[in-house]
Amino acid sequence: MMLISISGRPPIRRTANLSPLFNQAQQPHSNIIICGNDDFANQSVVEGWSGNGSASNPYLIENYTIQDPSYCLSISQVSVSFLVRNCSLLTTSYGPCVILSNTSNGCIEGCVVQSVYIGVEFYYARDCILDSNLIEGSRDVVVVKDSYNCTFTRNILTNGGVLLDSVDDAGFQHAFSDNTVMGRPLGYFSGVWGENIDASSFGQLILVNCTSVTLSGGNLWGVPYGILLMACYDCYLLSCNVNGSEYGVVVLTCGGVMVAEGEFYGNMYSGVLINRSDNCVLQNNIVYSNSFDGIMILGPNATIIDNSIYNNGGGIGFIDGWGGVQTINGLVTGNNVWQNSGYGIALGYGVSGCRLFSNVIHYNGVNARDDGSGNSWDNGVDTGNQWSDYSLFGVYQIPGDAGSVDHYPRAYSNTTNGIIDGFPIQDLGLAMWFSWSIIVIAIPVFLMIRTRRSE
Repeated sequence: MMLISISGRPPIRRTANLSPLFNQAQQPHSNIIICGNDDFANQSVVEGWSGNGSASNPYLIENYTIQDPSYCLSISQVSVSFLVRNCSLLTTSYGPCVILSNTSNGCIEGCVVQSVYIGVEFYYARDCILDSNLIEGSRDVVVVKDSYNCTFTRNILTNGGVLLDSVDDAGFQHAFSDNTVMGRPLGYFSGVWGENIDASSFGQLILVNCTSVTLSGGNLWGVPYGILLMACYDCYLLSCNVNGSEYGVVVLTCGGVMVAEGEFYGNMYSGVLINRSDNCVLQNNIVYSNSFDGIMILGPNATIIDNSIYNNGGGIGFIDGWGGVQTINGLVTGNNVWQNSGYGIALGYGVSGCRLFSNVIHYNGVNARDDGSGNSWDNGVDTGNQWSDYSLFGVYQIPGDAGSVDHYPRAYSNTTNGIIDGFPIQDLGLAMWFSWSIIVIAIPVFLMIRTRRSE
């Protein structure tokens, strides 16, 4: 499979082997903070850095060892050309060790970067290069926010991966090649159509503007998100497992994406996040022990069918009202939702037209809540859901401002053959204690993939 990259990038100074650079003498230096082109010119004179900031003769910062409790290298408000080469940079803070902010035409090459959390961050960067570096952090090793036309090649990322975040689609389109994440290749695919991709060899997968692509067999861990689909259509994720990451799968501004037969567990936030995406299907997945919600939906026409969702902070959450996107007309059926410490299934304010029936909902902190409008908790004929707290008499009242009712509820019963009225069940584990109410309040803070707010 050929990795597709975007053309038109500035030329990269390629280092064939990192070892010769690292064997050169390095001298201790205090942290370097540069703000503006004039500041860069002044510091280059004081420090004796070569170059004049032109494309053909960039400022050269090289052969330093820098240890600092905050930034080792911070360059902001700069448009001149510069190259940082053969430096060892170590910070003991959670912030980035290296940050390029509102900066263009920079290159970090052949450096060792070590941080407790974020190694390198590009923030409002343009036409910048990260080439042949060894970068160590935790999960968010390289963070790229609202940056454009950048190039990442032959970097080794340990203990984490790449986080892309932008308010528009162009901020996800960069050139990636020959990078490794958690000891395996970083898979970045852009503009691919009609391909079948074996995901088993990759440490992280990012798909941008892809159509009719099938990913299968991935096993990913310890990254910001195991799999990101951005502006993709009619794609399939089959039999992929993600654990120990921030998010298992993120589907962002996509249409017609199916996630099936996967296992998403032990992630810091959500197992699966469907964000501003339409007509997505989640089927036959196992989603458990994620600290926040197992499955989070923002967007219309989602189908959640035959999944097992348990031991999460919350089970299934539908939210609405961000970026002018409506969360309407969802279908939730055939799911086994149990022992989530917050809500089993929650429909937020503005969520409407959803149908929920034939689900087994038992022993969650609160089995369900509906603050939306016009949602149906039965099929309108004869089938509702099974509830562990149903009193066996009358309808089942759904808590929440909507005043919703399951007209055809059934009582949950755990049978010896592992079947609950036709639905298979699994062994119960210990629930994680995290309130869904905290999730609802905190989700704008923790949601790493931001949504575009309406003007």
